[in-house]
Amino acid sequence: HFDQKLPAGDQPPLPKIPAVGGGCRCVGKVPVPFEPVDVMAQATQYINFILGHQAPSGWLGPDDPTSRADGTQYWPPSNVLLALASFAEGSAEAGDLKQAEQATSAILSHVLEMRSRLGSVPLSSWAQQRWMDLAWVVEWLLDRSPAHPAVTKNTSELLHTLALLHAQGYDREAYFEQPGPLGASGNSHNVNVAQGLKSTAVLFRFNASYTFDGRTPRELALRRMARLDREVGLPSGMYNGDEFLPSPPTRSPSRGIELCGVAEAIWSYACLFAAHGDASFAER
Repeated sequence: HFDQKLPAGDQPPLPKIPAVGGGCRCVGKVPVPFEPVDVMAQATQYINFILGHQAPSGWLGPDDPTSRADGTQYWPPSNVLLALASFAEGSAEAGDLKQAEQATSAILSHVLEMRSRLGSVPLSSWAQQRWMDLAWVVEWLLDRSPAHPAVTKNTSELLHTLALLHAQGYDREAYFEQPGPLGASGNSHNVNVAQGLKSTAVLFRFNASYTFDGRTPRELALRRMARLDREVGLPSGMYNGDEFLPSPPTRSPSRGIELCGVAEAIWSYACLFAAHGDASFAER
């Protein structure tokens, strides 16, 4: 229920919009069964509130001196950025170009502010693990050029942002190609692994000639999918990860997988199919 999470009044205080949960609810707006709910109206109200409270710097969401000094600051807004991208696309398809432009401009302003901060406060923690989502948003912006003049004007800045995210982000290529069991690594949180699946898709769009150990992004993506199946795979097509990937590896269905991991894996496989064109990703 979006309406139960929105602050009341015409000018509600921004802190009541959760930094993380609010973005997740925007990305996954789901109607409640058996109850007449205008989900799009709720989502629009939520989005308009966020857009109406964007900081002068361009930053979206809570912002204070303490958080600005922390490299985790970049991850909470990522869900909002993804929601705004969907909102912009949907608005454009519905013919509301002004609304689409507003959402796109808000994303661009935030990304440019993020880039300025990355120079002095690099990615850390969740932001470092999940840099692929931020990179996907930057690539989404670049896809808006040349129709969006402001994006075109800032193309070099956006490309530099992609380079920074890749350089500062966790190396999922090395993770999936490591010799030991994946679950033995300290970076095997099931949701981070699911989000990391799409790293080759993001890298391929940024640098089509990228290779790791002589393998192309498509080859790397197929290898990691097969490895997860082999070490910790489940009949459902997912992998075991009740919190972290099990160590020692097991395919026993009694371990299970976190729902967030399932949702993120679905989107990662969609990104892999879009970038690499292999039907096995779409089938997964």
